[in-house]
Amino acid sequence: MVRVLLVAPVTFVQVGEVVDQILALDGLRVRLVRTPATRRAINDALDRGTFEVLVFLGHGQLDGLQLDDGLMGIADVLMVVDGSRCEVCVLESCQSVALASEIVKRTGSSCMATIVDQPVERAAQVVLGFLRNVASGLPAVQSFLLSALHDGNSIYFRALSRSEL
Repeated sequence: MVRVLLVAPVTFVQVGEVVDQILALDGLRVRLVRTPATRRAINDALDRGTFEVLVFLGHGQLDGLQLDDGLMGIADVLMVVDGSRCEVCVLESCQSVALASEIVKRTGSSCMATIVDQPVERAAQVVLGFLRNVASGLPAVQSFLLSALHDGNSIYFRALSRSEL
C-alpha cells in the first residue's frame, strides 16, 4: 500500500469528483486534507504518519502554494515536504517549477511540477492518472511519464540517491 497525502484546497471545488476517484483507488492509502486545507490540517496529517507521495492540487504562485487559510510560502512548503519524508512530491499547481527545483535540492524528494497554467480539471486528471499508475505498482518516474509528459506541461525533477552522487 502506497501512502499518499493529498492536499486539495476547497477553492478547487471542481475537483471533488476526481478526489473521490483517487480515494477509491486500490493500492493507495490516501489521507485527504481538504475541508479546509490549512497549514494546521497538513501538520496534523504529518503528525499521524509518513507518506511516500505528497500531492498539492491547487493554485500556485511564484512565492508558494495557496491554501484555504492563505499562502503557504516556500519555506513552509519545504518544511512540509521534508517533514513528510516523501519520496515524490507532486505540485499540480501553476508556477511551481522553481519550487519543485528547490524541493529536490533541499529535501531529497523527487518532484513533479506544472510548467504553465492549465485548467483545474486538467490538473486534477494529471494527478488522477499519476496516482492510478502508482497504485498499479509502477515506479514514480514511469507513472509520471504515462500520466503527464505527453501533454508537454509537466516536468519531473529526480533526486539522486547518495549512491548516485
